[in-house]
Amino acid sequence: MSYHKAMNKKLFLTVITLISISSCGGNKLPPEMRDFLDNIDYTNTFNLILSGETKVTYNEKQDSAALGNKSEILKFSKDVENKKLYYSYEVNFSGNQIKDNVLKKYTLMTYDEIKDEYVLESTINDEIEKKVISYEDAFKKIVNVFFTKQHTIREGGLYYGEYFTANIHTLLPFYKIEEDAMVFQTSDENYYEGALLEQYLKIDKYGMLIECNEKITIKSNGQSGEYTIKSDFSYLDV
Repeated sequence: MSYHKAMNKKLFLTVITLISISSCGGNKLPPEMRDFLDNIDYTNTFNLILSGETKVTYNEKQDSAALGNKSEILKFSKDVENKKLYYSYEVNFSGNQIKDNVLKKYTLMTYDEIKDEYVLESTINDEIEKKVISYEDAFKKIVNVFFTKQHTIREGGLYYGEYFTANIHTLLPFYKIEEDAMVFQTSDENYYEGALLEQYLKIDKYGMLIECNEKITIKSNGQSGEYTIKSDFSYLDV
């Protein structure tokens, strides 16, 4: 995979390195890790979560000189019982992250209580389009915050509980418990030839990604790309 492709991931489709480590395959989980993961259930998480805000930044540098930046803010809230959903996503581009002269994109989904309908507003630079969407489409927009694809596990969104569970036996030395959270952290020089890949991910007790830092550095020229993700979620008191 080229450096350019490796550093142009879509939002929340962060690739966790599946390092092949024969020495730790089939490791037995410590009780505290097993209990932490056993308590994570997607349906329970989805039902309990009320709202969330996630901030994402991506920076490319040549040594210390900035080459480009992409910043993203995602907000959502849901009251499924009353069919009231909210979603917004804003992304801004600068430097080498600008494609086709697009500097900003903004998506806003709101519920019009008077008309009992959902309105989806999409903005690219200063061009705005609005359309009415169904509750089912609005609900799918919220679900996609959690995951965008499901084969054996749910992935591609902010819900990482099943991803951690699926990989912990193979990558056990890189996991640890920190209070009410679980952390995955590693540094690898083999996944991308000639590059150093550093990763740090943290999920809360419901399996939601609350922190991420991924950095890849090309050793031959000092060029680097770095993702940071910070999330804050509110849950029902149970």
